[in-house]
Amino acid sequence: MGEFLPTLRPSAYDPDIKWEETTTQNIGLDFGFVNNRISGAIDVYKRVTDDLLNTVTIPTGSNFSNTLLTNVGSLEKKGLSFH
Repeated sequence: MGEFLPTLRPSAYDPDIKWEETTTQNIGLDFGFVNNRISGAIDVYKRVTDDLLNTVTIPTGSNFSNTLLTNVGSLEKKGLSFH
């Protein structure tokens, strides 16, 4: 039998891909009463992540593969926490 040589091919490529970017905003209040026998904290936060990375399906023949790692969306989280 002859040698089997693997086929080498490039992966799909996005020239505009970039790192995800996250911005966090946080406001908090710590409190204590009666010599700190009653204490706690309240936090309000907002976190926004832009340019999320994900693998998506692309039309066959438009790149070197039918899937591509690219920036696809944003995510926003808001919350209130009590401690």
